[in-house]
Amino acid sequence: MKSKFCAIVVALIVLACLCPLYASRKASVTVYTDAAKDVPVTLRYTVAGERQPREKTARTKANGAASFTVRHKNILSLHFETTAKVGEIRFGGKTKTTLKARDDLTFDTSALKTRLSFNFFKFALCCGAIGFFLFFSPLPPPPPPIHAKVESGAKPSKQLNIEFLRCVFCCEVVYQHIAEHLSLPTRSWLAVEFFFILSGYFFLKTRCSDRNLWDIFSRKIKAFLPLSLFGVLTVGCFYDNVDGLLGDIFFLNSSFLSHTAFNGPLWYLACLLWITLFYALTLKTFDKKTAVFLLTVFTLTGVFAFSRDGGAHWRVGDHLLTGGLTRAAAGMGVGMFLCYFSEKSTACRLKPALATLLEFSVFFGAVAAMHTKSINHVTIFFLFAVLVLLFVRKEGRLSRFFDKPAWGRLGKYTFAVFVTHDVFPRRVLGVLEQAYPVVSAYPVATIPVCFAVVFVFGFIAYQAIGAKRVDFCRLFLAAENAKENTSDKTCPFLKNPVP
Repeated sequence: MKSKFCAIVVALIVLACLCPLYASRKASVTVYTDAAKDVPVTLRYTVAGERQPREKTARTKANGAASFTVRHKNILSLHFETTAKVGEIRFGGKTKTTLKARDDLTFDTSALKTRLSFNFFKFALCCGAIGFFLFFSPLPPPPPPIHAKVESGAKPSKQLNIEFLRCVFCCEVVYQHIAEHLSLPTRSWLAVEFFFILSGYFFLKTRCSDRNLWDIFSRKIKAFLPLSLFGVLTVGCFYDNVDGLLGDIFFLNSSFLSHTAFNGPLWYLACLLWITLFYALTLKTFDKKTAVFLLTVFTLTGVFAFSRDGGAHWRVGDHLLTGGLTRAAAGMGVGMFLCYFSEKSTACRLKPALATLLEFSVFFGAVAAMHTKSINHVTIFFLFAVLVLLFVRKEGRLSRFFDKPAWGRLGKYTFAVFVTHDVFPRRVLGVLEQAYPVVSAYPVATIPVCFAVVFVFGFIAYQAIGAKRVDFCRLFLAAENAKENTSDKTCPFLKNPVP
């Protein structure tokens, strides 16, 4: 009873802190001119307690009207700048008022009051996010997890140097969205191809033994769903438009229903899920020769689509096959062939000096290539493939140097950071930039602060939700599907050579 009361108090305190998200003061300002369509109109308004006026720009519609929305309690004055002749101004606040045009287009609005706006959708999302968070974060500390005993000398369950690569390329994805808002040139979005390749490699190595499609699907949902829902709820607190919301929940965005995602990064999860199931179905349905042929065709088709502007304009049937699906098909296909090549070439070893040189060259070359325009997409794509192959073989000094437990501890947070990071650079950073223009004027200071906030939020999300995802998924999946399978199986596809 005491813990329930504390949980209710905490929820009410958080709701009060989030009040500006769903309850705010706002007013609409509409300017009627004699101009044609697309004529710019600039509004400068002074807010109580601020010395510098704020500025907004809108374009006239076909009827010559330009509309603005101001979200402050006390608006002291309005000033307009336009080349067109202004007829009248309508202020829609607590009461609707019509202001007569003046020569200087400056109006005293200190006597006018803005209205209180309450967004029930955002309020429901805030309540859902708080309840979701409290469900995974009960106040009494949970019992320590029971880990399986590992015999001395046994190999770790994860390749820790791969976790280092996950951290690096997760940072690149976060940087892409921050750089977009700050108008900095970058191609860090290509880091997503690394994750597709890595998923294909480990899917063929450990995930396609004799499991059925439902087992594969349930494991993916168990891994994706909790943090994905939390990311959707978090983003929904900052957006009015709900396009793509259902697609995010059911992992259909950028795959079958639409090309956009409500929470931007979730397009990757949707494409990864469906291409994984498609490749699993191919391996289980056809014989070895046919499966190899079909995988080759799908992979080459994806690579060809990716070579054409990153697959952005490669669509079949508008929504049936999107650019995201072709990128996933290319990346996972190349990763699966990398796995096959790695298994069949274990006897071939590079000299440590040569392997070290290749690892340094490919790693730094792949990172640098994402920040230049002189190297095409396909070259970077195959640099990622070679990098994965070099690091899983661990023949050079660089891959062995990063094979440390610290990277394993950091790598487990990358998925939580990836799923939850989008709201800060796309929404919060824009609000801060509007209030404090200095944010965009000094990107050298802004970028590290953004990274710190994003990673702290991802860390909290993982500790509260990601670490307890098995308990959550038992609400939806059968008990036998929610259990972890700790056996290290190898895909039978690798046991026989390709003819």
